[in-house]
Amino acid sequence: EESKGLEFDDVCIFDFFADSPRECTWAVLSTLDGDEAAAGAATADRGAAPFDPVRDNILCEELKMLYVAMTRARKRCFVYDSSTERRAPLFGYLSRAGVAESGLESLLSVTKTKSRKSSAQDWLRQAANLERNKLWAHAEKAYLKGADRANALVMGGKRLYFEAKEAKDAAATGRLLHLAAVALLQGAAAQPEGAAADRLRSSAAQVWCEAAVTAPTPR
Repeated sequence: EESKGLEFDDVCIFDFFADSPRECTWAVLSTLDGDEAAAGAATADRGAAPFDPVRDNILCEELKMLYVAMTRARKRCFVYDSSTERRAPLFGYLSRAGVAESGLESLLSVTKTKSRKSSAQDWLRQAANLERNKLWAHAEKAYLKGADRANALVMGGKRLYFEAKEAKDAAATGRLLHLAAVALLQGAAAQPEGAAADRLRSSAAQVWCEAAVTAPTPR
């Protein structure tokens, strides 16, 4: 639920089926699209009962969460699950519907994946996405990985500003606000001269003034 509103180019869903409640009736999904062989096994296991939204209410709730997870992906969604039995009905359903490719689990397996080192551009694309979603701390780290010190400083300033808002006392708030202002000024100095740098300097000045009325300037 916390991921609603967030989007990423790639999303990996790990062990969703294996970790779902034991009462979740994944097998009944095989009865929904005319797959007679799978449907026969599913209905035999359930006493020939078809899908029922009341009886299968746990399945409905799990499908809602799975829908939210899958629709966070802009380009690709990878699903890996260690439970072959529990994943099979939905994997088969999506494959038969032509909206997914099966057989990717070996590529996603920790023991079989050939990892590719992320390039600076990969990190910068991820950082920009994290920034759009206002995940300042993660964006700061991603910009650093992408060797973009200027934007990392700006993200650090924003992170410190929001940490200041959650501080427990005035002294801590003032200290974090001063640090945020410094980070924003350093970020402005590292930017090319122009409107963006001017806006950062203006923001830094506002944060510094806010810090001044909250707590004395640290020596």
